[in-house]
Amino acid sequence: VKVLSSQLSGLQEKHDQTLKLLQEQEERLKSQLEELSSVPEQERKPIPSDTQDVLQEMEDLRTQFQAAKEQHEKALENMATESAAEMSRLKESHEQLLLAVTQERDSVAESLKTLRESKELTEQEKDEAIKALEAQLATTMESRTEAVAQHAVALESLREEIESAWTLKLELQVQEMTMEHTEKLKAAEERMASTGTTKESEIQELKDAFAQQIKDLEDENETRVVELIAQHELAVREWKYKLSNQADAHEEALAQLRQEYSEEAEKLRSELEASLNVNAELEAKLELNESELQTVRAAKAQAEADLDRASAEAQDQLALVRAEVEEIRRLLELKEAETADLQKRVQDLSDDLANTASISAMLKDTKRYKIKHVQIYGSSVSPNLKTKRAQMAIAHILEQLEIVFDFVDVATSEEAKLRIRRKSGGVTELPQIFTDGEYRGLFEDFEYANESHQLLQFLAFDRTRGFVPRHKTSSDHGEYEFSSNVLAQDGEDAEQGAGLPAVVVNGLGNRSTAGGLDGHKTPPTGVRHGDLATSTFLLSPGSSQFQTTSSPSSPNGTSRLGLNKKPGFVHSASQVWDGALKSDITHAKHDFGFGSAVMPDDDELEELYEQGAVSEAELEAMLASVNA
Repeated sequence: VKVLSSQLSGLQEKHDQTLKLLQEQEERLKSQLEELSSVPEQERKPIPSDTQDVLQEMEDLRTQFQAAKEQHEKALENMATESAAEMSRLKESHEQLLLAVTQERDSVAESLKTLRESKELTEQEKDEAIKALEAQLATTMESRTEAVAQHAVALESLREEIESAWTLKLELQVQEMTMEHTEKLKAAEERMASTGTTKESEIQELKDAFAQQIKDLEDENETRVVELIAQHELAVREWKYKLSNQADAHEEALAQLRQEYSEEAEKLRSELEASLNVNAELEAKLELNESELQTVRAAKAQAEADLDRASAEAQDQLALVRAEVEEIRRLLELKEAETADLQKRVQDLSDDLANTASISAMLKDTKRYKIKHVQIYGSSVSPNLKTKRAQMAIAHILEQLEIVFDFVDVATSEEAKLRIRRKSGGVTELPQIFTDGEYRGLFEDFEYANESHQLLQFLAFDRTRGFVPRHKTSSDHGEYEFSSNVLAQDGEDAEQGAGLPAVVVNGLGNRSTAGGLDGHKTPPTGVRHGDLATSTFLLSPGSSQFQTTSSPSSPNGTSRLGLNKKPGFVHSASQVWDGALKSDITHAKHDFGFGSAVMPDDDELEELYEQGAVSEAELEAMLASVNA
């Protein structure tokens, strides 16, 4: 409406300027006519013969003015048409803007619906989405406003261009017409001045006609302007009404859109709060699961560590087993070597027995073996009173037996501590007894071996021959009896020492028996025909007599240290060696046919007493028996 009003005001101004120019031209013509009229009759020049030409020119000028008027009217009509077209374009643009706003509203509603249906968005993402939609809506409204403003600017520019073009064209036409009319008037004046004649009547008629034409043109132009103004006001009122209705509809649509947006936003906020609560519960469960997972991982790590430790222990035990297997092989090799040596000794014994009736020479030739190096591993700073007493007891017993030993303090030697762990198979209890660097056992084993008179076997000293002196008596049946304090038995009983008064082992120790030393004749468990002789037997450090309740190799015994085997103390291979040795000795005694007892002399008995193999009472009994 403002644009059309400005266009009409511009046209009105141009029309006023045109009328003003025409009035000025008319006044100038009137002044010229008055001047011509004021010329005296005698001074007037005659009207030239071409007056008709002047009239024709005036007619042509009128015609041109009429054409200019028609062109002006046509321009006004064109401007009205352009205004109507522009209004139509504005209407279409407004409808397009409304359609775009509606589409934008639908898009926002769809986005809100999508956000409402989405359950996986976090609160921050939903807020960002809502802000993005709000920004998008604001941007769209700004872009539409800018588009309308740009359209208005373009329309104003078009109007100015049309107005300037039309004004320029009209001014050019008026100037041309004015110049042409001026030239024609000058020409007419010149002709009139040259002829000196005038036709006042014709000029007056021409002036009247020209004035009438101008008046008609003004009336017609004014009428046309009034009609255009009325039409314009009507169109403006219609467009104002339409624009008002459209503005109301647009406001209603915007209000509805804002209400829907607020409802959707509130619903989204409630859903977001619910989802936040669910997320909090899920996070709590996740933390609980993570803590359980950490516990499981710790348990798994502990299990793996236990498995590794068990694997390491298994490897250590496997190494110990392999070492024991190697020890068994070594013992088997030693058994074979000693068996060969035993056969040689049996052969030598057979030769000696064939040459002499006494075993004294053989005993005097018995090979003496060196005492091995004993080591006691203990601690000088141990706060355990039991450990200290055990160390003192071991030292006291060895000192009584005049056995040289060394005390190794593991508290001052890390190497010694590692050595006993490696040699003993991981046993850490103190004190520990070693012989020539070989683990023999703990204090309990030492104490048991001492109480059972097997200390030297426990310490793995080299064996020596032991014997049981016997003498023969006559019987009514002409058979020989074993009438010593106790009787030696063949086979297994003889090797186990059953019924022996004093078994000499490594030159030390004795064994109490069930028999007495009062010279009472005990019935023999076995009677042999033929000559009686001294039954000779050998005891090895691996004899079955070593199978104590603490020995891991005992089939019925339980170790005081658990089920760990003690390397170097008792092995099944040595038991096999003892069985073979006992069998060889038994067969040798039967094969030799010992039918007569060979009694030791006084020097031999004195030597046994000095070595501690027999007590004083036993020595007296033996001497009495020999003298008898």
